[in-house]
Amino acid sequence: MNQGWQDYETQISGAIRLFRKLNAPNKRLILQQGGHTVGAREISRIETLRWMDHWLKGIDNGVEKEGPVTVWWDVQDDQSTGRGILKPTWITTHTTWPIPGVKEETYYLTVDGMLSKDKPTASPFNGARKYLSGPGTEMVANNDYFALPPVPYGVLNYRTEPVTEDTTILGYSQFTFYLSSDQQTDTDVMVTLHDIDEQGNILYLQADILRASLRAIDTKNSYPDEQ
Repeated sequence: MNQGWQDYETQISGAIRLFRKLNAPNKRLILQQGGHTVGAREISRIETLRWMDHWLKGIDNGVEKEGPVTVWWDVQDDQSTGRGILKPTWITTHTTWPIPGVKEETYYLTVDGMLSKDKPTASPFNGARKYLSGPGTEMVANNDYFALPPVPYGVLNYRTEPVTEDTTILGYSQFTFYLSSDQQTDTDVMVTLHDIDEQGNILYLQADILRASLRAIDTKNSYPDEQ
């Protein structure tokens, strides 16, 4: 099973959920950045064929000795081949998902547009933020579109303080929020997570879409890190 972290079409967790639910002695999960077509990458095809060669053809290629969860980090073009084949900068393998040792961190939305590790206290300075919903404020497309600065209307932006050290993110983010609409009985919400560097360059990390009328969570059939 192959999953791209920017694949909003399968809710990011599609392959992870299948991996958890599949009751089989041998299974494998590959995680990498990218959208809905990561399975078509040459490196993905090669790994799929290795798996099939061993379990269907009996070829001794050592795939059964590798960890069931593989993370391909920072997949980039490898121009040394002359064909621009994508390859990961580094690889980690693990025995299970969720990966032991991963630390969850909580950030809170503040009325002044910040993402803060400190839980806001009740005060006249905290409360709801308002905006006028406009069409086409975020485009569902590739990284080029998501790298564009948000338009100044129809969105709410929140930022953390500048990160002072390298931070590794593994998994999918969860976002809890409350909203009301004074014009419509239903609405769609899109949340996009970006990394912004000192020069203002924007790197798209993840996004998801939710219809307000479908907001209920089935806690019985959901894993804690999916809610």
